[in-house]
Amino acid sequence: MDEWREGFKLKITELGSADAFAVLGQQAQRAFTVCYLFLNEHRTISEVATILKESRQNVILTLLHQGILDERRRRPRLQVTQDQGGH
Repeated sequence: MDEWREGFKLKITELGSADAFAVLGQQAQRAFTVCYLFLNEHRTISEVATILKESRQNVILTLLHQGILDERRRRPRLQVTQDQGGH
C-alpha cells in the first residue's frame, strides 16, 4: 500500500542510520536532517521548515531531490536562472 503525507507520495518511509553523519559536508548534513525530521520524527513539512528556519519550498525541494517524495507534476518545472528571469 502506498503511503502519502501532506499530498505527496512517499518513495521512502524511513531513513536509515546516520553512522557517517559527522563526515558529511554541511549541505549533506542539512539535507539529512530535513529528511530525518520528516521521515523518522514524523514532523510535517511546516514543522521541519520552522525548526530549521527554512522555507516550506526549500524543505519540499530537499525532500524531492533526496528521493523521499515522488514528484507530483507530470513535467517538473525548469530551474529559472537570473539570466532567464531578466533580473
